[in-house]
Amino acid sequence: MQKYYVRSGHLQAMVLAVTPEQAAMKAFRMIKEGMCLSPVVCVSQRGFNFFDHEYGEDIFFDTRGVINLLALAGEGQDDPNFS
Repeated sequence: MQKYYVRSGHLQAMVLAVTPEQAAMKAFRMIKEGMCLSPVVCVSQRGFNFFDHEYGEDIFFDTRGVINLLALAGEGQDDPNFS
């Protein structure tokens, strides 16, 4: 497992994961009520200060895509606010 830094809006989490996709999904499980997300999720192995990174080092995902992956995994289906 590798250490990933995930950031989207108010969400900022450090997680251990095998892939960047898995890191984004793990970080989304940490979302608390009232947190706002940006349309894009940034996943990095270099820390949260993304302005110090070289082009191509970070991986970006569509927020809706990560939510859809969680839904496919069967998570959030019991939560009426999950969509």
